[in-house]
Amino acid sequence: MFKNRFVLLILLVVFLGIESYAQCYISNRRGSSKFSVELGAGMPILISPTKNPKFGDSKKVELGLRYLPRDNDFGLRGYYSFADLSDDTGKLEIHRLELQGIYMLDHLLGIPYNSIFELETYFGLGAALGKSSVRPSINKMIAITVGVRPRILIYNNRLHAYLDTSYGMLLNQKYDYTGSASGSSSGSMLHLSVGLSYRL
Repeated sequence: MFKNRFVLLILLVVFLGIESYAQCYISNRRGSSKFSVELGAGMPILISPTKNPKFGDSKKVELGLRYLPRDNDFGLRGYYSFADLSDDTGKLEIHRLELQGIYMLDHLLGIPYNSIFELETYFGLGAALGKSSVRPSINKMIAITVGVRPRILIYNNRLHAYLDTSYGMLLNQKYDYTGSASGSSSGSMLHLSVGLSYRL
């Protein structure tokens, strides 16, 4: 519990620090930067391998740095998340780091350029480390994610709120979500999260 609160505190400090820097150094850019900082939290829904998942027991925090030039449908995101996954009597902690390719659906769906609504899809590939609550070894995995992220502008052409829904796979996942050996070579889950995105 203390570790989770510490991770949340570190992410909050980083986000506020970058935001303060942006306000002081590039306050005249009015959101013209290609970069956005993203911070969110959510709830993974475990799919496999699982025994007896309880709704709401698993949670995660996420941090991203998005690169998306204006008037461009393609971009990139560097993404990190920490997930505390519980299933029955044990748990599995997963740190995930990905590079995600972004495709904006606004032009395809006819969403006006000056709309406060944006719709983003993405595909991510990266690495993950799993730490079991009952086994000492670290599980090294390959992470794959595909998702959709609606975003709504809430302040000054810079600050957006987002709702993220994604499906994630972990290849070479040796533990189930109780932290025990799973007998499987992969795992999967649905991610639901909300957060804020601040264009620098």
